[in-house]
Amino acid sequence: MKILTSLFAFLTVLFYCNSSSAHALWIESAPHGTVNQSHDVKVYYGEYVTNERDQIEKWYSDVKDFTLLLYVPGKAPVKVQLTNKGDHFSGSFQPTEQGTYFLSIVKAPKDLGGQTKYEFSSLMPVVIGKSSKLDYSALKIHYRLSCSIQQMQKKALAYRLR
Repeated sequence: MKILTSLFAFLTVLFYCNSSSAHALWIESAPHGTVNQSHDVKVYYGEYVTNERDQIEKWYSDVKDFTLLLYVPGKAPVKVQLTNKGDHFSGSFQPTEQGTYFLSIVKAPKDLGGQTKYEFSSLMPVVIGKSSKLDYSALKIHYRLSCSIQQMQKKALAYRLR
């Protein structure tokens, strides 16, 4: 009986894993680039694992209204201008110095998925020039600043509620 129960549980999990799917928002770009040369970027929405890419007009809720940010070492993030290409958005940036650049999207759609609030996020490092490792310093500064602002907002709200 234990063998039969274990087999049933295994088959149930196996079936569930093969039948489940989840849409994703992802960034495609070359992982390496050259200083002063245009670097192309594409953003897709669909089933990443099976390489299914949805047409932009079929994207969930307002996901198509995302912002793609470029984090440059030692500088403030810059918005990358994108063009609708039917099944993806396309854009480019021109790196002016060596280092690790990061392309980032964080989008919380306005609509709930049933009773679930979704958030789509994607992060892609691009190494410009000669480097053997990723340098996350471009993100650390902005992450710390973001966390500090959120903490100050929480403290201000708590103070007002007293």
